[in-house]
Amino acid sequence: MGMHARRLIAFDPLVLVVLVTGLLAVGWFAVAPAQTQRPAIRAVLPVLTCLLAIGMWRTGRDSRITGAAGRFWRILAVGMLTYAAGMVVDLAALAVRELSGVPVADAGEIVLYPIAGVCTLCALVVFPTVAQTAIERVKIVLDGATVLLGSATLVWYFVSSKRWQPAAQGWSGLTDGLVLPAFTLVAGCVVLRILLAGASVMSRPTLACFVFGAFSAAAGIILGAEADTVSGRLGATVHVVGLSVCVVGVTFQRQVGPAGSAPLSGAAWRRPFTVLPYGAIAATMTVLIVVISDRLDYRGWAVVIGALALCAVVMARQLAALWENSRLLRHNRELARQLEHQAYHDDLTGLANRALFSEQVRQAVTRTGRNGDRTAVLFIDLDDFKVVNDSLGHQAGDQLLRGVADRLGTAVAESHTLGRLGGDEFAVLVEERAAGSQAAEGEAGDGVAQVADGIVAALDAPFRINGMQVHIRASLGVAAAADGAPGPMELLRNADIAMYAAKSSRKGGWRVFEPAMLTALVARHRLQAALVQAVERDEFVVFYQPIVNLADGSVLGTEALVRWRRPDGRLVEPGQFIGLAEETGLVTEIDRRVLALACAQVACWDAAGGDQLALHVNVSARQLHRADLVADVAHVLAESGLAPGRLTLEITESGLGGDPEAAIGRLVDLAAMGVHLAIDDFGTGYSSLAYLRRMPVDVLKIDKTFVAELAVDGYAPLAQAVVALAHTLGMQTVAEGIDQPTQVPRLQALGCRHGQGFLFAKPLPAAEMAALVHAPAGQPVTTSAR
Repeated sequence: MGMHARRLIAFDPLVLVVLVTGLLAVGWFAVAPAQTQRPAIRAVLPVLTCLLAIGMWRTGRDSRITGAAGRFWRILAVGMLTYAAGMVVDLAALAVRELSGVPVADAGEIVLYPIAGVCTLCALVVFPTVAQTAIERVKIVLDGATVLLGSATLVWYFVSSKRWQPAAQGWSGLTDGLVLPAFTLVAGCVVLRILLAGASVMSRPTLACFVFGAFSAAAGIILGAEADTVSGRLGATVHVVGLSVCVVGVTFQRQVGPAGSAPLSGAAWRRPFTVLPYGAIAATMTVLIVVISDRLDYRGWAVVIGALALCAVVMARQLAALWENSRLLRHNRELARQLEHQAYHDDLTGLANRALFSEQVRQAVTRTGRNGDRTAVLFIDLDDFKVVNDSLGHQAGDQLLRGVADRLGTAVAESHTLGRLGGDEFAVLVEERAAGSQAAEGEAGDGVAQVADGIVAALDAPFRINGMQVHIRASLGVAAAADGAPGPMELLRNADIAMYAAKSSRKGGWRVFEPAMLTALVARHRLQAALVQAVERDEFVVFYQPIVNLADGSVLGTEALVRWRRPDGRLVEPGQFIGLAEETGLVTEIDRRVLALACAQVACWDAAGGDQLALHVNVSARQLHRADLVADVAHVLAESGLAPGRLTLEITESGLGGDPEAAIGRLVDLAAMGVHLAIDDFGTGYSSLAYLRRMPVDVLKIDKTFVAELAVDGYAPLAQAVVALAHTLGMQTVAEGIDQPTQVPRLQALGCRHGQGFLFAKPLPAAEMAALVHAPAGQPVTTSAR
């Protein structure tokens, strides 16, 4: 007990009364005359038992202790009160016999004690337990019955049968011989029930007090009730001390409440007490052997009957355990089956998951290598499934996946294996028996082609999701395995590669794996790794292509074009890495560095006395959709000292995709700074004229494919339309890709005034471009610069 609990108990009135009564009684038993011992013990025990009943009732009525726990304490209080009433009745009978000599029987022991025992057993029925099932509760009851029967047999043979002699005493000694020991056994059963139940109704100090009280009661009966003997005085003392300790324990429980109840649940707490039934069995069997070896009398026959009852209880306990074990085995087998199914099947669709499908592929490839069967894997990926998830929600996406799984199950024969590998990826394993010749690696048989076409056709009809029609297509990759090659993992990889090839070429179709696909993929991965290192090492340089006046060939500006200088000195053109940089997001960092380098270079030329040329810099779609674009441009201009009016940022028509309103807002902010804007390769992509009117664009750059038409037949309607549109909207035009002299006058005839191309100069490094920058004003680009 803690200091706070001890202080609460020390000042509790009930405890003070019990302590005073107990000390006075113990002192009386030690020094008082023998003839006063029996009345004293019969007077003190009812008082202490009443105090114990009061403490139990107060505990059961505590608002903090509710439910079964409260009922347990209240019923137990009624039992203790009945026991106290029986002792009072017997005390009155003793007084009548002593004073009047009338032979009045001890009605309390005969009537009220059994009632008190019944109340106590009723309290056990309502005692809370941590047993979760009926069979667990039955096992606890049978364990208690085993201990109770074993203890009763021992008490009968060693205590009761010696204190009650039927031939000599008749029924008059029955109460001393049987009732008191029986009530002691009931008290012990209460403690045992609490120990085995494992509930947290009692705190551990309270439980320890009850255990001590039960043992004290048993010890008092064994020591005897003869008041004029040393053992009788000692027995009375033990009785009083045991009851006093029980009152202290109950008071402690009431003071600490449920919060102070240490949980007794769990096998770790009950384990020390589960050996009690086995101990009771062993002790009973030992007594039985002793009894059988001697002459049987009424004492021995009672032991035999108790042993037989004990055997019956033990058999019932074993049957209950066998039934529970069989139930647990069935449950474990079912659980194992469910776990195995969950481990190898997809929760959403019920199809084979990646682990099971991969194992099936491994086995199929092994059979292929052994007997030449044809094995192929179809890798299926839904096109634009993310749009469904984002627009209709993940629940609708799950519903769509289940619908797709049902359609695929209908389209694919039962002899093939269908699985979901994760997300919106499905796969089919097709096995065909060898017929004459084996399939070469990468060759899809007619059966595989039919399966692929059937899957595409099955997904052609719309799905009904949340009352809406949803159209979904799938891209398929097919990879076949020949004799021993490739392995299962390679086969899955090849099908995946072929699927991406189908998705990139045309969605809603299928492609067969070709070795060139893997070669291209490996090269792409290597290029991506090298590109990441290039950004880290700053391996990018800027070349400059002049923009000239078509009338006299003089340089008006320059376009900054990025080049990648590999560590071996080789220059890589942007067409070989910009697309990959766009996909990986590296293009934003590349754009920043090109803008900074170009602006710094033009400012350097200005400082050296060169012409103040206009600078054109490309902005990727990713960069256009970054919120910090305007801040980045302002920072570069401020750091380089270049005037905003000297800078023209070039965007593509498709650059507005995703969030056009936000992109247009950034373009407006850039124009407000004084920066000019141009649309590069105008006419090759989709552009809305409504957006074009809202954007503060200054220049339209005519794509080189339109300009090339002028060198063939001199007629370029698309180029003419672009120039006319620019004039209508008040914009300038710049023709790209001029490489033939005949294109210049024809562009001038259309109204285009500026151009760039190999006819004037290829993209030049900064040092060579400096010669053009510092050339006399109005001097045309020389042939040496081309």
